[in-house]
Amino acid sequence: MILGEYAPQMFHETISEHSGVYPLVKESLDYAENLAKRKTRCRLCYKLRFNELAKTASENGFEAIGTTLSISPYQFSDEIKKTLSEMAKKWGVASAFEDYSNIYFESVERSKSLGMYRQNYCGCCYSKQEAEIERAARKAARKVK
Repeated sequence: MILGEYAPQMFHETISEHSGVYPLVKESLDYAENLAKRKTRCRLCYKLRFNELAKTASENGFEAIGTTLSISPYQFSDEIKKTLSEMAKKWGVASAFEDYSNIYFESVERSKSLGMYRQNYCGCCYSKQEAEIERAARKAARKVK
């Protein structure tokens, strides 16, 4: 395993024009707008992360790159696939993309049974806030029913 540098400032610089909290609450009037804004922010993050991944792979003689991000139904698999492929091509490695979202619930149960750490957001500060807002909205909706 090659552990990359923790550099949150790179993330913030990359997404600066698209930073913000964009909760996806289905009943909300700004759902479509927030979805578009979040997709743009995530696309920029994917590009930053996959560029570094592909560069490191190329420099260390790896043949291909992949990601486990696609296991989450909350990620944009189409953007992940496209961006992973672009960055792989840029650095002369193959893209080994797989969409694992069909086993998401199985992965949740399996990781729980193994006592593994799980987090319900991708890792960025905006995603964490969005997850909290969305969870609260779902909880409130259940109370109404």
